[in-house]
Amino acid sequence: MRDINDDELVSVMVPVYFGEKYVVDCLESIRNQTYPNIELLISDDCSMDKSFEVINDWVRIHKERFVRCEVSRHDQNVGISKNYNYLLKKAKGKYLKSIAYDDLFMEDAIEKEVGFLKDNPDDVAVYANAYIIKADDHYPLSKGKKYELFFCNKPNYQGEMSDALFNGSFIPAPTVMLKMETLEKYGFYREDLAFEDWEYWLRITTEGGNIGYLDHPVVGYRMLEFSASHFGTGKDEEARYKTTIESEIKILDNYKDKVNNSSMDAYWNRTLKFCIDRGYDGIIKDINNNVSFCMQPMTRLMLVSKRMGVYKILKKIWFQTKHGR
Repeated sequence: MRDINDDELVSVMVPVYFGEKYVVDCLESIRNQTYPNIELLISDDCSMDKSFEVINDWVRIHKERFVRCEVSRHDQNVGISKNYNYLLKKAKGKYLKSIAYDDLFMEDAIEKEVGFLKDNPDDVAVYANAYIIKADDHYPLSKGKKYELFFCNKPNYQGEMSDALFNGSFIPAPTVMLKMETLEKYGFYREDLAFEDWEYWLRITTEGGNIGYLDHPVVGYRMLEFSASHFGTGKDEEARYKTTIESEIKILDNYKDKVNNSSMDAYWNRTLKFCIDRGYDGIIKDINNNVSFCMQPMTRLMLVSKRMGVYKILKKIWFQTKHGR
């Protein structure tokens, strides 16, 4: 076990659910961090694959690399927000770093973000750039392969950060590092939502906290077709997205008096466009029947073309015009 300065301990938390395929990649990326003082906390959310066995096999070999290493397993599935909170309550570090089991760190991720927060003491958290990785990418990432960046340009929002966030979370969650004092001030994640991060960023920024940006890729962010934040086509995917919208509406209602009024219109236009593109007819009907908002010309064009049965044709023409093929 390493010697430790308690003030500089970083708690790395890994919630796992059916992570057998990728969790070792994630854990290896944590083990190989250039930053030494890390406690590793892992919680399996009642996975029915071999995640828990794979994790324990790995920990038996590598636990001495960490100041503290603890593996837990829930007897029944509690969901992502409760699992994150469970891990946060165990954390002892000055800095808190969460990562999904299917993402992975660049080797200097923790070192860079701790350094940023030391250099910017007024920031309560930091987020950063990320490489977008696919299902067949594994740790370590290939040095000969060029990966797409999450931010092609440095984020540039106008006005308050909370106004920009109200239009949707542009912060890639696995890049975020919090301070323990941030958790003590702003509390834990809400457990009544389908996802944990967006509401928390709004909570921080509407209450005056600043989340800094590090213009450096610190994670490999795995964009899978059926991950929690990505949706495909079909009735099952529509039902899954409807659950997400229900959580988003709770968030919007909670913060609508704290941000720019035009953000609500922007949200509904973006949501309706997405549903038109995915063919979520039931949600489209619900929005049209139950929500009053100022519809943008492009949204109206998409909706009319959808009703006329020509949306796919227009989309193909637009794509060919944009990409020249």
